[in-house]
Amino acid sequence: MEQKCLELLKEEIKEVVSEFNFRDLELQKELLNKQIAVMDSLRELHTFKEQNNIVIKKTLLGDESEQIIEQADVVEVVDCTLPENEAKEKETVLINSKPVYRFERKIVGGFIKELESFVPEAVIRKLGIENGDMLHAIPIETEDPTIKHYRYEIAEKGDGIEPSDRIQVNHCLVKKEAGYLVVDRSEQTGEYIRYEEGLYTVLLNEHEVQKLMIKEGSLVDIAYPAGKPQMAKVIWVHKMEENNDTDTRTPGKKKDKNKKEEKEAVQNTLAGKTVLLIGNEPNKRLYKFAVEQRGGNFLWADAKEKLIRLESLVKKCDLVVFLLSVSGHVGMEHIKKMCKDYGVAFQTTWSKGQSSFIRLAEESMASTA
Repeated sequence: MEQKCLELLKEEIKEVVSEFNFRDLELQKELLNKQIAVMDSLRELHTFKEQNNIVIKKTLLGDESEQIIEQADVVEVVDCTLPENEAKEKETVLINSKPVYRFERKIVGGFIKELESFVPEAVIRKLGIENGDMLHAIPIETEDPTIKHYRYEIAEKGDGIEPSDRIQVNHCLVKKEAGYLVVDRSEQTGEYIRYEEGLYTVLLNEHEVQKLMIKEGSLVDIAYPAGKPQMAKVIWVHKMEENNDTDTRTPGKKKDKNKKEEKEAVQNTLAGKTVLLIGNEPNKRLYKFAVEQRGGNFLWADAKEKLIRLESLVKKCDLVVFLLSVSGHVGMEHIKKMCKDYGVAFQTTWSKGQSSFIRLAEESMASTA
């Protein structure tokens, strides 16, 4: 089973590497790191089974074929005398004579570590599965015996506490801004997505948009690692008839109020202004979107580029923003001199966040108005 998962991971890694590009390089690197971490876990699981002589066999109980894990003649159970963090490692217990397994919520879907089995988002929603729930996993026969599929049942509810490193935002209305499909708030709660003490607009991944047939007006749920909304994934696309409790289909005063709030949330604070950003190429499309959403024009450059091109860009802009953590010192000094020569304002910041960049640009343009 471990080998099968390893082969699937290798195929996924090949696909990620084949799609490498400068724009999404940081996200792709982080995805690779997570995939490698999963491979490490598979290796540890394989080693653990070998060291403890754990074998998996099938036995027929009544009319149901179930998976029983044995170690010598002892069934593995949770030892309540263990510290909490160690007890969680021993997740296989028996409830009603059936083995059960702890469900772990992931950004999309979930995972049962003992079975190396992914639980799809559709199954999670159908059964109402939450993080920490204990599940029965009943094997389903397939044409290919090397591929394991399971029918899941909730054996015992857990505490339902979501992982602290995962953020989920439900019922987000997809809008088109500056040519991109985006979401910025929950229609269910009315709360806007926030990052670094400011409003944040999530750009939907183009591959997900095509695969899930998302369009303007769709209603989606998204999830992302805490503190990293730029890595948001669409985990569910709602059918419109599922959402009678929202205001997205029925016009009225509340819907009009929401539209007014949206207009107030993002104003044309950079209308007619051109902002040149120096540094952080992988995320430049996020900065570009934020500037264009506010009516401005966006330019980008690397401080290491030829001076003649940098000078041309400086002449065209109203403001230059340097990201100090990713800008070369020598090139930055040349650009600052150009700004002084041509009377162009410039600002510096150590933060690479989209919200900090926009706040700096807005404040600078307001002060020169």
